[in-house]
Amino acid sequence: MGEAAELIAHGRRQLAAGQAMEAAAALASATEIEPVSADVFCDLAIAHHRAGDPARAVAACREALARAPDHAAANLNLACILRELDRLGEAVAHADRAERIALVTGDDALLADARFNRGLAKLGLGQVDAGWQDWDGRLAQPLWTRFDPARRWTGEPLHGRSLVVRREQGIGDELFFATCYPELLRRAGDGPVVIEADARFAPALSRALPGATLHAIDTVAGRAAAMAGRPAPAGAARAPQGDLWVAAGSLPGLVGLPDTAQPLLAPLPELRRRWIDRLAALPGAGPMVGLCWRSSQASARRDRFQAGIEQMAPLLRLDNIRCVSLQIGLAERERTLAGAPLHHFDDVDLANDLEQALALVSALDLVVSVGTWIVPLAGTVGTPAWYLSALRDFWTLGQDTIPWFRAMRVLPTAEGDFTASATEAAQAIAMGGWR
Repeated sequence: MGEAAELIAHGRRQLAAGQAMEAAAALASATEIEPVSADVFCDLAIAHHRAGDPARAVAACREALARAPDHAAANLNLACILRELDRLGEAVAHADRAERIALVTGDDALLADARFNRGLAKLGLGQVDAGWQDWDGRLAQPLWTRFDPARRWTGEPLHGRSLVVRREQGIGDELFFATCYPELLRRAGDGPVVIEADARFAPALSRALPGATLHAIDTVAGRAAAMAGRPAPAGAARAPQGDLWVAAGSLPGLVGLPDTAQPLLAPLPELRRRWIDRLAALPGAGPMVGLCWRSSQASARRDRFQAGIEQMAPLLRLDNIRCVSLQIGLAERERTLAGAPLHHFDDVDLANDLEQALALVSALDLVVSVGTWIVPLAGTVGTPAWYLSALRDFWTLGQDTIPWFRAMRVLPTAEGDFTASATEAAQAIAMGGWR
């Protein structure tokens, strides 16, 4: 085996092991030694993407397509990367090409992924009807093929048949989709509905949906078991099969966006009262502003859409507000680098005690956050929120707000630098624009 071949083999092993930076270095070295195939450049693009270097990922995809214009994976990967770079029109074009290749080759997995990624891009562009239709392409992915496609609900009257709503994705997306449940229950009529829900917010959802049967799923235990290679515990099991099923994320396309006149969730009244009193006792004056600047799920790819505490400085330095941390896993350095009062509550487990989180967020005057589950949490409880966004994701549906919720505002920001949008937020708050 030659040197380039050894580097390629090593790079692919590193990529499979999750060592994206090491994989990228090995594969890039191989391309400098001798001409390589489109497959190698496609692998290099994946490595750069996972390592958080989208510019090099795009360049590697272009190299792959220069060698093989109909390379299916290169077109699909380029669509995904361009979408995350907010180049949505280009993303749609490459997803179109991947779809055409899949239809010719009969590659059902490629077809599902191409349509799903195109759906995300179209929703970000505001092409809602076509976007939701493509978004449902994910239902042909392995995660969903375990459920009988003949039993999939497509919006027709239930006529007494039972329906199971299958939860999906993370708790943030689940909160978004849950806003569609009241309309679903209204349409269901006499058909019994079982809704799968993350066990952490199932009690609050049960209070909001007295006409539904909830099946709580311990997603935390289920994820831990999966990572350890163990069978899922009983509490993490899916709901039993009904006559029909629907994926929670398909509901916006089937029943429309929710009526935002009333918040979906309500905190426990006594718990909220305690938080109002606790916040009122904080030193200083002015509105209570909750801040969240990064996801608790760190990765090089995800970090491009997260801020550092330093970039929140324009908000922290305001004299007439009180900043409250909504950050999960607040690091010691973040407490000391804030440079201004940042109130935090170490006795509260925001990640797992959703009743406390709901009550705290409902007691705030405003939430300012990057794209984490804190944004829909504020929306579902009715607290005004400003979303610092580095891309037009599907939450926005092409608008400068998040139409799922009232009192929601999107502040566009440059990828990797949230200082400008934090400054804009600070200026608006200083002028009383948070009300």
